[in-house]
Amino acid sequence: MKNATVIFIILIFTVVIGFYLKNNLSSESNNSTDTDKLKVVFSYVKTHQLASIVASEEGFFKKYNLKVEMEKVDKNVNTVLIGGKADMAVGAPSTFLTASIEGAELSWVGTAANDHHAVLISNKPLQEIKVVGTQSGVSRLLTINALKNLGIDTKSITFQDTGSLQAKYGAFVEKKIDAIFTPESDWLIFKKKANNREEFITLANSEVDESLQIPSTIIVRNSFLKEKRKAVENFAKAIIEADNWIIKHPKETSKDLVKNSPELSEEDASIYVNSYIPAVKNLKFAPSKEKVKSLLGLLQAENPKAKDFTEEKFISSEIASSLQKSGFLSQFGF
Repeated sequence: MKNATVIFIILIFTVVIGFYLKNNLSSESNNSTDTDKLKVVFSYVKTHQLASIVASEEGFFKKYNLKVEMEKVDKNVNTVLIGGKADMAVGAPSTFLTASIEGAELSWVGTAANDHHAVLISNKPLQEIKVVGTQSGVSRLLTINALKNLGIDTKSITFQDTGSLQAKYGAFVEKKIDAIFTPESDWLIFKKKANNREEFITLANSEVDESLQIPSTIIVRNSFLKEKRKAVENFAKAIIEADNWIIKHPKETSKDLVKNSPELSEEDASIYVNSYIPAVKNLKFAPSKEKVKSLLGLLQAENPKAKDFTEEKFISSEIASSLQKSGFLSQFGF
């Protein structure tokens, strides 16, 4: 009788455990399927792409069960995201904030790198500048702001949309434009190729003008965040681990960048990596209300809608809060 009772208890225990494992494994399998594929779009700025390239090459996306398709866009990166052709984007917040003010349902959920630094460069003395090459939108406003901080009356200056990075540098070398606004890492590479010509003058940089410090932000369509929140959080985890790996492995990171950007030499890639590392050593992953507020202040000059737009409409803190509470960020020193 005792043996029969023991056997019965064991059978009940086995059935219960089996049922529990079946349901949990099924749940995990469904989550894996739901969060498997992502399409992420980037601007041309290499420092925006770096963490995702490393996450792909070094297996961090795979670790978090993600299959990530990455696309680089020279211009209008926000239109690809808004149009639903991508799920997420990594880039400067200004591009996407402008779209959000106009009604696009986008959220800044986290930060891949604190800042990539921008510079204002001239081939003429400050008071002789007449034509400045920049891109439309916030890039232009940042340029105007930097010039005003230098005491220049911008009403006498023509701002020319130069299009792609290559076109901008080409016009600058040919002296069709007098000054350019550009990421600092891109400028260091261009300057090296131009044999460090002495007539290039640094007018402003992020060391003296904080508005020229531009973070690499993780932007998500609100509908995708709602449907695939776990996928977004896993993407964030992969990026954070990639940033931590980059700090420890700069040479390997340069090789990963060259592999994905064959137009770069290893020396050029190392310039990007060395400019990126200081921006992630003390990574502040949570979206910055202060940065959004500062950008809104600039945008109000050209878009009246920016006056009624609040930081909360563009920021979603749920992913950052989750990673903070779980201790995930602190384990990497972020």
